[in-house]
Amino acid sequence: MNIFLATLAALSLFATPASYSPDEANNESLVHIPFDPPVNQPIRYMVEEIRDRQGTETRNGSIVTVEFQATEDGYRADFVHSEAPGMDFLPDLPGMDRLSELVRQPYSVRVSPAGEIIALEDEERLIDRLSSAMDEITTGADMPVEVAEALRAYVQRVRDMPTQGRLEFIMQGVAPIVGLGDVELGLGEALSVPIDLPTPFGPIPVTADLSLENIVDGVALVTVRLNVPSDEFRTIVLNAIEQLAPSIPAADMQRALTENPISMMISETYYISVDHGTLVRYEREKVASTEAAANPVATRDAVVIVRLD
Repeated sequence: MNIFLATLAALSLFATPASYSPDEANNESLVHIPFDPPVNQPIRYMVEEIRDRQGTETRNGSIVTVEFQATEDGYRADFVHSEAPGMDFLPDLPGMDRLSELVRQPYSVRVSPAGEIIALEDEERLIDRLSSAMDEITTGADMPVEVAEALRAYVQRVRDMPTQGRLEFIMQGVAPIVGLGDVELGLGEALSVPIDLPTPFGPIPVTADLSLENIVDGVALVTVRLNVPSDEFRTIVLNAIEQLAPSIPAADMQRALTENPISMMISETYYISVDHGTLVRYEREKVASTEAAANPVATRDAVVIVRLD
């Protein structure tokens, strides 16, 4: 197992925050996109996740159904997956199909009136379910010991996360379904928003550039672009290696990361209904790579979400 490659893959799952807050816009020609989702109406989305590891591509498609319920303090969004969310981060490992089966159950999140995903419901139960499922597959006879140890360490990191980190974990890959929330953006004007990219090993501070490109037939096209600084990313990877593969000497990994800087680029495209802020289509691509000429390492993660109803 290439621990370095696996770490890049695992980190890439946590490279999209659950929501943006572009509240600093001051353009005079602002376009207001409200958050007013239909309630008591199930909406189906096709979610396709693409993972490319050193030229080996895997695809995972599933149907996600979300239904918004009005509450006193906003909304509750109920999610049902035909496949387990985010469980293909190491798709070649033994037992992943079983893990998907064990954790594929409905869950709900609380959403503010402005469309911000604020909390999981019954988060302890969700994490317990994940932990129990991971215990089952890591005790199988076909699971390499070092892989089992790394996976258990990974789940323990999730268990030790604060509430916000757990929220990011459960919502990885499907948070865009809630959309951008209640936002105001200037048509054709880029807006820079400071955010913290969540990872299970600590946040990475970056600046995201949001831009409302155009509006066609009541659908707004919003793009998000950001680069992760190599120094910040190196620190996170070192923390990850320390947790997942403590047998690797820290000095050796520090030297390797210094000699082979890691870069990550993320691009997102949202197609949002101007009338009520619900998602029509979403595309994301994340590329993490080293610059080592002799032994380059690259990972590419893409997600496409399309509304079916």
